[in-house]
Amino acid sequence: SAVNTHFTPDEVEYVVDDSDAKAVFIDVSMTELGERIVAVKGVDVHICVGGALPGWRAYGDALAETGSPPPISDGSAMLYSSRTTGRPKAVRRPLPSDGQGSWAQKVLEYSLGQRYDMTPASVYLSPAPLYHAAGVNYTMAVHRVGAAASRLFDKAMHAAIKGPSSG
Repeated sequence: SAVNTHFTPDEVEYVVDDSDAKAVFIDVSMTELGERIVAVKGVDVHICVGGALPGWRAYGDALAETGSPPPISDGSAMLYSSRTTGRPKAVRRPLPSDGQGSWAQKVLEYSLGQRYDMTPASVYLSPAPLYHAAGVNYTMAVHRVGAAASRLFDKAMHAAIKGPSSG
């Protein structure tokens, strides 16, 4: 489950625990949050992207140690609401069983190919955050087509748009 970047540390800890996460990925810039959620019980794998944090394996190291890929299987995004009930609430969908992804994924995948002529050579620039249903569903459909996806406001893109900071 992608976690809303506007959640408080308490809410992030709640989502990690409530989702029964077995693996958690975190950006190196989130040091304080990483120190807090590394202790959530039940999480077996802690991966830090972009550097190293205490108690977390560096993404590059973990990737270098991977074996054969697991069998292909369908999953489903599990998203959390924006605290309309006091705490983030999981939106749990049934897992697809036909090898074709969710209904939404099938519709998006078909539309990307038919309406926008998307192919495995295409690149999709997503303006939406991955913790939002539209952002994650479109990006997953792009990957199902075999195309590449990039987020508009990742840190490198944000820095390029913002330009050098003035002192």
